[in-house]
Amino acid sequence: MFSSCCRGPLGPSLLVGTHVASRPAPSSHPSGDNVQTWGRALPWCQTPLVCEIQEATKPGTLSAKERRKQRNERREELKDLKGSWRDEVETKLDVKKKAPKGWEEILDINQLTTKGMQWWMIAVPKNGEQRVADHIELVFQGLFPKAELQILLPSVPRRKVLKDGRYSDARQRLYPGCLLLQCVLNREVYNFIRSVPGVWDFFGTRANTRSVVSDMIIPAAVSSIEIHEMFKRIEMEDAAFKEIREAANREADERERLEEVVKTAAKLEVKMPSLLQLEEGAMVRVNSGPFTNHTGVVEKINHEEETLGVILTIFGRQTVAKLGIDEVTVI
Repeated sequence: MFSSCCRGPLGPSLLVGTHVASRPAPSSHPSGDNVQTWGRALPWCQTPLVCEIQEATKPGTLSAKERRKQRNERREELKDLKGSWRDEVETKLDVKKKAPKGWEEILDINQLTTKGMQWWMIAVPKNGEQRVADHIELVFQGLFPKAELQILLPSVPRRKVLKDGRYSDARQRLYPGCLLLQCVLNREVYNFIRSVPGVWDFFGTRANTRSVVSDMIIPAAVSSIEIHEMFKRIEMEDAAFKEIREAANREADERERLEEVVKTAAKLEVKMPSLLQLEEGAMVRVNSGPFTNHTGVVEKINHEEETLGVILTIFGRQTVAKLGIDEVTVI
């Protein structure tokens, strides 16, 4: 049975057709091998109409049944290669989940030994970093003679200017209250470091357990990238400070040289007596040496040595002092 709608004089008409021997199609309709004439007009149609229905399938295309058959064949091939999805799900469900770690395994410090030589950071009191570092270094050598240990207190120049314009050599800590240690960490080393007076604890993560020691901190190693950046910063700061200090030292040296020249010129301006101007009995004032600011009378003049014998009164007693001509000034 086939049904189709054809447009007639009264509008669309439904033709319900069976294969009958009918008259040839009108010339207005296309002709071809794939065209068949069907149809019997309903009673309300005045004239019998013929509807041409093309075959459902075109040459070279597959029907729905054939496509479904090919799809099922592909599925069977994939099932042979990969297996059934049911088998895959059942396999995943059969795999047992790993049991969660117990607190003994979480708090096992010896597992950090597999990391080898690493940098660790500990918390210590501020301004007490050097004291704690000296104590650790001294005791560690006795307890672990075969183990390696390196202690680092990273610091950079403070750039403090002194009164004379020079820069101080003082340094400031990059991480106040922190100490860096490089060693292989195990339970013995861990317990020793935490027992040192002044050491508060390691930097790391708090143990997430329900045991009695749930507040224990598991040490976390400082990454090599952070260590490299720290050393690079220290190197750059030291290089920049070296240039600044050298320039400041040159300026300070030049300033001191000029001050020395000014002092020398001032001394030359002071009225210095000559041997020709001096005579025995002249009053002079001592301007240098242990008798500075004392006054006395010239008793004797030595022209060869250019010295004077001056009578000074010290503690009520007169004393003859031998002075150079540049050590006195005529009053």
